[in-house]
Amino acid sequence: HRWQATEIITVQAPAISVTANGTDDELTAQGWGDHGFFKDDPDALQIFDEIEQERDRNFVDRK
Repeated sequence: HRWQATEIITVQAPAISVTANGTDDELTAQGWGDHGFFKDDPDALQIFDEIEQERDRNFVDRK
């Protein structure tokens, strides 16, 4: 018997402006200022990217 899982996530976030390389103050004004526990960890985003890549590697598009 083969099991399949579906993950559905709904996230509401403020739209970031076209200027993706804005200053910290500009990003904070748009609602992107809180980066939580990993704010000052330069390796954190790399770890999350690796998690996403591993998940995407197993993704099958069933269109």
